[in-house]
Parts: sequence; C-alpha cells; structure tokens
Amino acid sequence: MTFFLDQDVPDELVHWLRHRGHTVTCLRDVRPVTATDSKALAWAGAHDAILVTCNRNDFLALRPEGEYPGVVV
Repeated sequence: MTFFLDQDVPDELVHWLRHRGHTVTCLRDVRPVTATDSKALAWAGAHDAILVTCNRNDFLALRPEGEYPGVVV
C-alpha cells in the first residue's frame, strides 16, 4: 500500500509502515511543511496514496462527496 503522512504524524509510524513493506511519503519530503491541508489532500489523491493525519476532521471538511475516492482520511 502507499501512504502519505501529514506533518503531524509521528516518525515512528513512518518506520513501522516501511518495515512492513509499505511505500511511505511524508509531506515534509514533497511539500513545504506549511502547505495547506487542501494541497496535502490533493497530493495524496494525485498519487493514489492513503492520507494519514492526526487532524482528520480538518481533512473531512475539505473532501467534497465523491472527490478523491481513493483517499481515506
């Protein structure tokens, strides 16, 4: 599976997922840490990645019904 981790996700999860063979991209590696939640969501959707974040409700508010069907927040 492919995961996209928001900047608020602990590094321990990055290591845990990679150790189990998953592809993991961190926001800080591809966008400025100050990138908006909407830009992070768009990146995850464009790369068919599962978005992992600690501020789920902020992302749910951004996700119009039916948009980014492969992104789970």
